Amino acid sequence: MNIDRVVQAVDDRVSEREGKPLKKVERLILRGSLEGKTYEQIAKESRYSLTYLKQATGPQLWKKLTEVFGENISKTNIQVTLNQHPDLRKTTEVTQLNIDRVSDARNSIDSNIKPTYKQSKTSFYVERPPVESSCYEAISQPGSLIRIRSPRRMGKTWLMERIFQHALEQDYRIAPLNLLQPEREVVDNLDKFLRWLCSIVSRRLGVENEVDRAWSERRGSNDNCTAYFENYILQETGPDLVLGLDNVDRIFQHENIAKDFFGLLRSWHEDAQIYKPWKNLRLVIAYSREVYIPLNIERSPFNVGLPISLPEFTQAQVQKLLGIHQLNWNEAQIDRLMEMLGGHPYLLNCSIEFLKSHDGEREFYQFLEKAPTDAGLYRNHLRELLYTLQKEPGLEDAMYEVIQADNPVQLNPNQSFKLYSLGLAIWKGNKVEPRCQLYRSYFKTHLKLLSQKQTDSKKLSRIEE
Repeated sequence: MNIDRVVQAVDDRVSEREGKPLKKVERLILRGSLEGKTYEQIAKESRYSLTYLKQATGPQLWKKLTEVFGENISKTNIQVTLNQHPDLRKTTEVTQLNIDRVSDARNSIDSNIKPTYKQSKTSFYVERPPVESSCYEAISQPGSLIRIRSPRRMGKTWLMERIFQHALEQDYRIAPLNLLQPEREVVDNLDKFLRWLCSIVSRRLGVENEVDRAWSERRGSNDNCTAYFENYILQETGPDLVLGLDNVDRIFQHENIAKDFFGLLRSWHEDAQIYKPWKNLRLVIAYSREVYIPLNIERSPFNVGLPISLPEFTQAQVQKLLGIHQLNWNEAQIDRLMEMLGGHPYLLNCSIEFLKSHDGEREFYQFLEKAPTDAGLYRNHLRELLYTLQKEPGLEDAMYEVIQADNPVQLNPNQSFKLYSLGLAIWKGNKVEPRCQLYRSYFKTHLKLLSQKQTDSKKLSRIEE
């Protein structure tokens, strides 16, 4: 049996059926098994741990090949089964010239199409140097922690996806989690929440869920979670893991679990400086709000690692975004658009997507005229922000004060931080001003109406008294 030909033929067959080739570690196990090697020998010759090969990747590979070839395939029968399979025999009988051509084509494809993470979405991503390079450098460091804090819709999730894509290209494993996902009853209880965390990470990695068996009543919740990661998720010589936690600020609202959970993340980061398994873990956390819950400075993950704040797009970056969308606007149009929206990534992306199908100078200026109104493209976005302002005590009045002023305004710090976190305001020293003309115009109209209604209501109450 020509093992190189068999491995290549199996890879081609899997790629044809599954839409993607075998992973590097799967090819390693396949080749080793065809050579008659044990898992122990394969582990010894590679950087992967025995547990990872034998209990996780190996069983997944045999299941995949069984489905692809329609026959029961295991490590013990793989040599005979593949050697006798009619489709595979036919494939491996091609001439060496064709083998070379297939190999060259495969190498060409592999060099250009890496495993992707939501590639279609991030294909419209515009880099904001040196943000990305700093993140890529940090993620290559054992036990690293990256903190991405920026207002809502500034591109935190897209940046995380780029980090995941880079991690995949380094043969790391990734486990992206959105902390908006678990139900309230889960987030209200530390034990339930950490069980959920371990279960989701296991599923993301294709590792068998052993949470119920591994959890011990004799240990605390944090200790159970740490032990689970050590015994089932992390391996000393296995592929590194990038654990991404998006919308971490949701946990701020649940103080009954927040201190313990954030203390746990900090302890993992510190353990990576001492203990081998934890060196394989990289943490990426993203959040919009300021950390307003009281945390012990030595148990907080928000004062260690690499802090990242996403700036607005510059004019050159907006020009690049237009190029990605194959639009050729003049400088006057770009200036007018940024005058209305600033460099806000979400607002700019929405406008460009809309104007792609309404490509004309007249339509462009009609769009700008309607933008800050309830008839414009952003009506739902603006109403959502208006509703949020009305829910937060005193925040509506604070925003009204900011938009009425011609110069930056100093508010109490809590109000300033909340307006910044919502993306409504930007800092000017210790003061704030509206992020863009869109927000100033819309809220100047709507908050004025609300303020007038409140004044009329108070007058009516006095009359009735």
